[in-house]
Amino acid sequence: MFRRLTFRQIFTLIICIILLQLLLLLLSTFLFNYSQYETISGHHSIIDIHDGCKIDDKQAISALNRVQTLDCRQKLIAAYCSIKFQPSWPSRLQNECHANSKLFTCMEFRSEFLNHFVDKKSNKILRIDPLQPFNHTDCTDLCMQIDFEFALFVSNQYCICTNNYQSIIDQTNHTECDLQCVKHSKCPSNFLFIISTGIKKIHHQLPPLITTDDHEQNFTRPKIVFLLLLSGRSTLQVNRLMLNIFDNHHYYLIHVDAHDNYLYAELKYLQRKYPANIRLTQQRFDTIWGGSSLLTAILSCIREALNEWNDWNFILNLSESSFPIKKIKQLERYLSLNRERNFIKSHGKNTFDFIQTQALNKVFVQCERRMWRIADRSLIKGIVWDGGSDWMILSQSFCRYVTNELNNRRSSLVHGLRNYFEFSLLPAESFFHIVLRNTAFCTTIISNNLLATNWNRKRGCKCQQKKIVDWCGCSPNIFRLRSPTNSRGDIQRLMATEKKPLFFGRKFSPLIDGQVIDFVELRFLNQNFRLNNLGKNYDLYLENSYHSRFDLPNHLPWFRRNFFTFFACQLLDSLCSNIYNNQCEIEIIETNLLFDNSNGFYGTIVRFQESIQNYKIEMILRSFSNQTIIFDSSSVPRLKSLKVYEYFRNTDCVLESNQPLEVWHEWQPFFGVYHILFIFIDPWNRIANENRILLNNTKITDNDRIGILYRHNNQTYYPIMNGLWKLLIMNEATDSVIGMGRFFILPTDTNDNDDINMVRLNHSTTNKQSVTFIMGKYSEFFPQNGIHLSMINKIWYIHQYCFHHHNGDHLCKNFNTTIYHHNNCDQVDWNVDKLKALYSF
Repeated sequence: MFRRLTFRQIFTLIICIILLQLLLLLLSTFLFNYSQYETISGHHSIIDIHDGCKIDDKQAISALNRVQTLDCRQKLIAAYCSIKFQPSWPSRLQNECHANSKLFTCMEFRSEFLNHFVDKKSNKILRIDPLQPFNHTDCTDLCMQIDFEFALFVSNQYCICTNNYQSIIDQTNHTECDLQCVKHSKCPSNFLFIISTGIKKIHHQLPPLITTDDHEQNFTRPKIVFLLLLSGRSTLQVNRLMLNIFDNHHYYLIHVDAHDNYLYAELKYLQRKYPANIRLTQQRFDTIWGGSSLLTAILSCIREALNEWNDWNFILNLSESSFPIKKIKQLERYLSLNRERNFIKSHGKNTFDFIQTQALNKVFVQCERRMWRIADRSLIKGIVWDGGSDWMILSQSFCRYVTNELNNRRSSLVHGLRNYFEFSLLPAESFFHIVLRNTAFCTTIISNNLLATNWNRKRGCKCQQKKIVDWCGCSPNIFRLRSPTNSRGDIQRLMATEKKPLFFGRKFSPLIDGQVIDFVELRFLNQNFRLNNLGKNYDLYLENSYHSRFDLPNHLPWFRRNFFTFFACQLLDSLCSNIYNNQCEIEIIETNLLFDNSNGFYGTIVRFQESIQNYKIEMILRSFSNQTIIFDSSSVPRLKSLKVYEYFRNTDCVLESNQPLEVWHEWQPFFGVYHILFIFIDPWNRIANENRILLNNTKITDNDRIGILYRHNNQTYYPIMNGLWKLLIMNEATDSVIGMGRFFILPTDTNDNDDINMVRLNHSTTNKQSVTFIMGKYSEFFPQNGIHLSMINKIWYIHQYCFHHHNGDHLCKNFNTTIYHHNNCDQVDWNVDKLKALYSF
């Protein structure tokens, strides 16, 4: 009845069954992953994960919709589910710096009592939601968390946190509390309970600065570990910082961000030169702004300092933007009088508000070089919360205590807080503050970090970090000798620190203002670094932007590589036209930004190697100074300067087609309101876009000396056509052109073409005679066929070039050896290696 199957048929059947099983396995895996990572939109969407863990928090859903990698998705999901079911931190910790909370007294509550606590700067009044369970213990916990000595609790009505309740006690009769009613939560609703939170208020005034030399010879010098937390590429500035703080008596521990291999390699010589005093950490962390890894890095460095050296007294952290504003000897004297103290700067505001603005009650996870916000959470109870600056000076005994507690991995206050801050934004700004406030070290606190910070909240708190964190934060401003809004810059602020115990300042940046660093050295440190070290190179500063040995190829975008190659081949063609006019292959070795200390950005130094004789050549690329024309006018407003960028600190203004443009325009002092028109002219000399802005300056204060600097985002479509663009600025009221500038847009990649990269034109918007007149009068400023790459020579040019020593053949047969000898890189002031050597520590 049934036919016997052959071996081949049986084998085929087995293979089919196996393949079917594999297919089912793949299908189930796909369905699991699809349910796990399905894109979710909407407030009430839910992502099903596993074991009953549902991601229904809109913050987590938003984060999961924006992550780029599977690893980051898995990390966010694991963190969310772990915290949802079993957080790694305790709900309550024991404050070791306070007496036990105690029910102080009771009285009949009257509504007029609230009038005593309406000043929210010194008190906090919370109206209780009657539908939520909330008792006197909850009120006491809350008031302790936000650093108040007393909790005033009115059942189901109010929780009042205050440091002074005596005024209402003096005005009314009070009675002993019925502890049984408190115990069983059956007290009358009109009872006011006054409870001591047990917080010990410790007021440590900042010790004054010693201004005489009486103490000079009579103190034991403390040993300091200078912890340098560095990122970026500012090798020369770090060397300058070391020149001003190095002393064989102290130690220097240097941590370089895990992504900044160039800076790490450039600083290795410091450890070789001073092996007993300087150490670069081998373990490096990704220290993004606000990242949880910054606390990990600091704790790791403290542990390394304790293991490496055992005779130090203090550790203080600095960055590449820090700079001393007093001699290190003065810091030594000051610390010698304050041994075993811990210097931390608190937030200086209502702690309740600080917790909200600092997002301490949120859950953050770091991945993809970003901090992702995924959930809300409750603060740990039983302790005082605090925070402020993450720049601090800590004693060795406190550092050893923290390290030992973490190493023992007990269920201690330190270990619990460490787990909590693993999922926090800006953890280093609170962790050490809270540990100090809630342990026996609370009596060692001095509420100042001895650092002068250049805060300007209006300028520094504009959510600049939105690209790397799901929150808004603040950053200090750069100290300036002069600024667009103040002719005296920050000199008065710096001078005011002379008689205060402030020993370092931040931020300083030679890219923004190198002269203010010269001023600090001369005025406060009695140094003249540039004259002593740089000689005739007084005005030059260098910062690397790309190096082929340390950076991946994509660190130098294609449009920049094409830009530098264009000029390198142009130079080779001018030197040896018979060889390089048809073939030109070069390797970009490194690029560096060159700054003139008096006038800012000077040009870009490109070091490259040609492929025929392997000559290494350096050239400076500069932009012509005639790219902006400001027209003299008796009418206001009068334009002072004009520049087109693609993003802040796009120093060399090399622009590509896929980035939005920003126009920085500065005006002479004026008073009033004016309508200004920005007209963008494309490479074919057609009006491509118009933007109207309102200049509004109705403040008379200091109007005679303060100019106005604006930043304008061009409202156009992208990508933008490649080629030579022009920008006209007009006063609409007078129909007059105030100024104009031009800039070149480079193609983003080899696939760019003119049809795709054209901005949407709007020819009908403007037909002003003044525009036609200007274009006719300044025809050289508006060349035809501005789409051609050769038009880049209208903007940029090769300012100088030099050759590195070469023992082989000449660059080409008709190569002029006189040019080679007169342009040897060892002989020019701007040579990269020469400038690095001059700045070497």
